[in-house]
Amino acid sequence: MYPGNGQPQQNWGHQQYQGLGYFPQPGSQPPRKRGRLVVIFAIAALVVIIGAVVTIVLVNRSSDEPQAQNQPATSTPETTTASQGTAQLEPQNAGWSVIKNEKASLIYEVPPAWTPSPGGTVTSKTQPDVVLSSPATLASYTCEGKRYSRGGMGGGTVKKSNLAEAAANMAKALGEEFYGSAQPSAQVGPPKQVSAKTTEGKPIKAVQVDATITTTGNACMASQGKVSVLMLEGPDTYSFLLVNTDLTGGPATPPPPNEAESQKIINSVRGY
Repeated sequence: MYPGNGQPQQNWGHQQYQGLGYFPQPGSQPPRKRGRLVVIFAIAALVVIIGAVVTIVLVNRSSDEPQAQNQPATSTPETTTASQGTAQLEPQNAGWSVIKNEKASLIYEVPPAWTPSPGGTVTSKTQPDVVLSSPATLASYTCEGKRYSRGGMGGGTVKKSNLAEAAANMAKALGEEFYGSAQPSAQVGPPKQVSAKTTEGKPIKAVQVDATITTTGNACMASQGKVSVLMLEGPDTYSFLLVNTDLTGGPATPPPPNEAESQKIINSVRGY
């Protein structure tokens, strides 16, 4: 090692040459410098021993301290979109079929006797802007070579105007159209406020209008029928569900449906 002045530093750790022929003899008194080395080595050894003891104490102390355990993370089960969709399609009425009408953004149910037509549509002849999507029919029959049914239903959307008037106009117009071959006369009842909700429980402004249709001159057709329209407020359009059922008259088989059951169909409606 060289200090800053560039001169070689004296090696103080080795015995120095004392002159030609001079070496310590056995049994003679060792030089004083050698005794100093022994003291230095002893002190160094003591320092090492003390350091080792301190290290052992620290390690043992560290091992005695409680360590944080890896606790399993707890999480709240998430409701996935798939599970929500499955819950939406669970019937509220046992044994009924659930219909999801994507056009109207409505979900509703029909009794086992009804036959849904997924993907089907029925377009009104007198009101071309009214299209019944995801329809279902009840008890089809043939009379005098023509096809009839005891009931029909479907949903869709119409332009916004007045909620109650839109429901009343549709009930009257389509009621007269459905029973058009038997000189129909429609009597439209007052609008009724309905407590409709979405699948998430949010309220929807809605009204129901019922029209009673009376017919004459066709024995194959019901003498009296009913058309109920549920009109619901939407963000851009009105959504609706129309349910038509015979009340009295027509052939003995099949018989007209239970009127209360038809109302349960309307009560099953929820938006999504």
